[in-house]
Amino acid sequence: MNRKLSGRTAIAAVATTLLAVALTGAGYDRPAMAAGGLPDGEYDCGGGYTYRAMGKVDIRNGQFRYRPYGDVINGFAPYSLGSDGRITWGGPFGGLDDAPAQIVETKREPFGFNVMYKGNPSALINTMSCHAPKSR
Repeated sequence: MNRKLSGRTAIAAVATTLLAVALTGAGYDRPAMAAGGLPDGEYDCGGGYTYRAMGKVDIRNGQFRYRPYGDVINGFAPYSLGSDGRITWGGPFGGLDDAPAQIVETKREPFGFNVMYKGNPSALINTMSCHAPKSR
């Protein structure tokens, strides 16, 4: 066997393994990510300069519900994830979108997703970061 080819093959195998590890989302739910959705589970959400807890988002089978401060106030509703990483919520988002508040944008991130929102139309944009559950 040609040693150069064998060495290149070994390097390619190592590179492929490193890439596969990087693409697993640091231990996040690979099947859900591969299917184009968010990994199922309970996301911890918070925001602010001093990071205050703002509740949980449950993702299950292509649906979501936001539980502000852990309280269940709505049932599950569908969401969609665009090819650009933008998330569109198909139902109420527990106060963050109750008039006059509005969700400006939600974007998938390596750790989960960010929800950008305003308390009223003339307010500054705030961000709530939601961190994906780790797979076990």
